[in-house]
Amino acid sequence: MSALTEEQCEILITFVLDETGCGLTRRQFEEQLLDIFEDISGFETITPTEAEPIVNHLWEVYVNKSIH
Repeated sequence: MSALTEEQCEILITFVLDETGCGLTRRQFEEQLLDIFEDISGFETITPTEAEPIVNHLWEVYVNKSIH
């Protein structure tokens, strides 16, 4: 699986923020992303281990956006 572009990361983060706001815990955020991945072609079969680096990166972006 290839890495997400910054634009794709921004789209995912914006979607999470619009759907849930900025108060998610790390675990809630991960669950939200894994649910979203189920609806994205190529990501629907991603394992938690494969998703971990993507989730970690997106979590950093999410936290940074939540602060600002």
